[in-house]
Amino acid sequence: MAIGNAENLSKEEMEVLLIAAWFHDTGFAHTKEDHEEGSVLIATGFLQLENTNNEFISEVSSYILATKFGASPKTKTHHIIRDADMFPLSKDDYDDFAIKLRTETFSLLMIFLHRRKIINFLFQILKRFILVGLFCKKLI
Repeated sequence: MAIGNAENLSKEEMEVLLIAAWFHDTGFAHTKEDHEEGSVLIATGFLQLENTNNEFISEVSSYILATKFGASPKTKTHHIIRDADMFPLSKDDYDDFAIKLRTETFSLLMIFLHRRKIINFLFQILKRFILVGLFCKKLI
């Protein structure tokens, strides 16, 4: 958040930035390549379950996609999240940092979401985004 503060972001921009930062690498749980799309799906599913408005979800999604390798940042806030995402790569202890981050993320996920909640959460995402055909909707 230090970069956002230094860039004088508004309270609303900081909120979107924070949520996007929390979710931007969650897609790694499913795949390494193009994980950002998975991160968007996870963030969107969670935010919809929290009854978040679509404009906010769209903003969060755009911030997450701005972290994708090769993406061209379109706004100052997109540049900020990219800088924040890449900053750890410049540090001497990056390998240790990455291992600790993965371990911490998994531990927190297990603490806050027990298995049934995870299954329900993933089912809600599946129901909303993947099973869009009439036949599949009837099955649900």
